[in-house]
Amino acid sequence: MGSEVRGTAGEPQTMAGALVFAVRDVLPAAGRLDAKAIAVELDKGLRAYWGPDHGITTSEMLATARDIKTSTAAATLN
Repeated sequence: MGSEVRGTAGEPQTMAGALVFAVRDVLPAAGRLDAKAIAVELDKGLRAYWGPDHGITTSEMLATARDIKTSTAAATLN
C-alpha cells in the first residue's frame, strides 16, 4: 500500500503523499466543518488522488478528521 508508487510530476507518488494532498485540500474548510464532514471530504480527496482502494478505514478517517479539527481550533486560538 504505502510503498506503491503512482502519479506523475505534481501528483502524489505514494499513499502518504495522497493523504497529504487530501489534507491540504480540506484544511481551508476545516474550521467550518464537523469531524464527520471532514472525514467525508478526506475520503473524497483520497479517492481522487489514489483511487477507491486507498485502504483507510472509516474509523481511521474519522480519527484523522478529529485531529485536523483539533489542530485548526488550536491554531485559531493562537
